[in-house]
Amino acid sequence: MFGRIVQGMDVIDHIGETPTGSIGPFKSDAPLKPVIIEKMEMVAAGATSSAPVITPLPPRQDTILSPK
Repeated sequence: MFGRIVQGMDVIDHIGETPTGSIGPFKSDAPLKPVIIEKMEMVAAGATSSAPVITPLPPRQDTILSPK
């Protein structure tokens, strides 16, 4: 794991609902409108030990997943 969401999971869910398709050099699954993250913070590893672990929900049937 390289990171953890400690606050703002609703924002991540909203980004995941962004329509995707072919745009520019990307053949598929690229956001059709730009997604701009205006702020993020890095916190020390020890500082997040009390943060809740976010367990992802299973994907919806109408969701297109990006290759990993």
